[in-house]
Amino acid sequence: MNPLTKMLNLFYNQRECSDEMVIGQTTLSGWVKKGFIPYKNADYIEQQSMGRIKADDVRKYAIKMRKARKAD
Repeated sequence: MNPLTKMLNLFYNQRECSDEMVIGQTTLSGWVKKGFIPYKNADYIEQQSMGRIKADDVRKYAIKMRKARKAD
């Protein structure tokens, strides 16, 4: 599963997600628009999610999505 989707599913809505994960609402909206969490935020997401979302999963998915975008 996409780590961003997994993260969003942990909460009731985007606002709650941004508050609980201590991520700016505009940042989170940008990630939703892109469809993934940028790999530079992987460690932060793992820390804020208390390990429920693994940094390696965030990195792998971000790299996969970047490659897919370049292929288009």
